[in-house]
Amino acid sequence: MKKDIFLLAQEKYDAGNVREAEKILREIVKFSPKGVRGCVSLAILLIRQERPAEAIPFLYQCQRIEPDNASIHEYLALAHSKLGNMSDAKLSAGRALELNPAASLANNVLQGLEVLEIGNAGQAPDLVRQRFDNAAQNYDDGRRSLDYDTPALLFSAANRLKPDGFGRVLDLGCGTGLGGEVFRPKCESLVGVDLSASMLAVAHDKAIYDELYEGDLLSLLRSIPTGSIDMIFAAGVIIYFGRLEEVFTESFRALRSSGVFLFDLLDGQNTTTFTVASSNGLIYSHSPSYVESCAKSRGFLLGEKQESRFRYITGERAEPGHLYTLIKSDSLESLHVQN
Repeated sequence: MKKDIFLLAQEKYDAGNVREAEKILREIVKFSPKGVRGCVSLAILLIRQERPAEAIPFLYQCQRIEPDNASIHEYLALAHSKLGNMSDAKLSAGRALELNPAASLANNVLQGLEVLEIGNAGQAPDLVRQRFDNAAQNYDDGRRSLDYDTPALLFSAANRLKPDGFGRVLDLGCGTGLGGEVFRPKCESLVGVDLSASMLAVAHDKAIYDELYEGDLLSLLRSIPTGSIDMIFAAGVIIYFGRLEEVFTESFRALRSSGVFLFDLLDGQNTTTFTVASSNGLIYSHSPSYVESCAKSRGFLLGEKQESRFRYITGERAEPGHLYTLIKSDSLESLHVQN
């Protein structure tokens, strides 16, 4: 029996052979340009590969053929949101909801646009809190099944800068304590903060933190005395912030001289600052040049910048990003980076 060609493309994609999947879908579109399924499938693949500008013409082509197809309008909304086309994204999402009030992707896009206008998912705490409260009991197993190594990579970077010990350390968005487990042996004291009470309950049971606080990380940072922290790390956390200025400002203030701030971010394409990276509107990707400029303007020096790939949006594919190490110091000469 001949295998369905769309199924073949899906199998190629699931196996990580994205180029082959795209090739198959482009052949489908070439031979059947008015076939909505082929055009939409190709557009979805392009959006997932952070190529929304390429996806939009295919979606408009489908829209002309099936103007009342809510799914087409949903994906148009998502593609426009990734490009920062706010008005077009709202228009497409609104049309999708008119056609199908239960269109979840359209609702997510509109929700994400509201957060993007704020520029900070940390200012939409209920959305983030709910997500992690629901995930708390199985969170550790889920992360480990994805070979989640961000805490270990951040620890290695920290250890290169501070091989003799980390001092007083703040774990931003500590969650269940996956990062704390890795950092604890080198910490004089370890403080954690997270929005989710359910996640904090798991962290508390591990008995690795000296202090745990429930709340948003910016509020905690503002409450910390100036120059009282030796190291701050945030594993899989700063991706929930669009604008980075206040996070960097407060982290710089809280750190002692020569203090270190380590975190990871997804790389933003088609943006000079940041853009929504997930359909639920909670995760952002950032232009590396924006990150570095923002850090420098707050007084940080860039210690390390390491390319990596993360599975934050879905467990099916790794997203390109960077690990950053920022240093509060007048000169890098005061720190010896060991290779």
